[in-house]
Amino acid sequence: MEHRNIGTSAHRHIGTSAHRHIGTFHQSLKIMSNNHTPGGYSTICPYLMVNDAEKQMKFLEDVFGASIKECLRQGDGTVMHAEVKIGECIIMIGQGTAQFPSYTNSNYVFVENADTTFAKALAYGAESIMEPADRFYGHREGGFKDSSGNNWWIAHQIEQVSMEELQERLKEMK
Repeated sequence: MEHRNIGTSAHRHIGTSAHRHIGTFHQSLKIMSNNHTPGGYSTICPYLMVNDAEKQMKFLEDVFGASIKECLRQGDGTVMHAEVKIGECIIMIGQGTAQFPSYTNSNYVFVENADTTFAKALAYGAESIMEPADRFYGHREGGFKDSSGNNWWIAHQIEQVSMEELQERLKEMK
């Protein structure tokens, strides 16, 4: 991996991260530490292979405020491949086929308010897995299943909990 000295050691890129944001003025400027991850992508991108890519994209827009980054359509107008962005994460979406069938995924998404997002998801047809509740590890967390069968776990942090405190809380639960 290439390391570039761009000033002070505080600004030096160290570790395995593919990107490093620099400066407040140039939030979108990234220094690539490798040549295999395109700019704007993380090293790992979830890929949802679904029966109805168009419906999946709309659900992610409505529930998470996703923006459509790209949408490649086949000759008949169906979505072959799409990418949406939620926060800083790119999620790839493919239309299931005989060769590449649909399958389900589980995703964990930090949101501004788990209760609001949960209610939105149910309003747009999701099925409740678990209503949001405060968890011992400091998250308010819940889950739902979308119409493609994907599980979405959503959370927002309600407190920072040290590893020692987590261990203590876990012992008390038994």
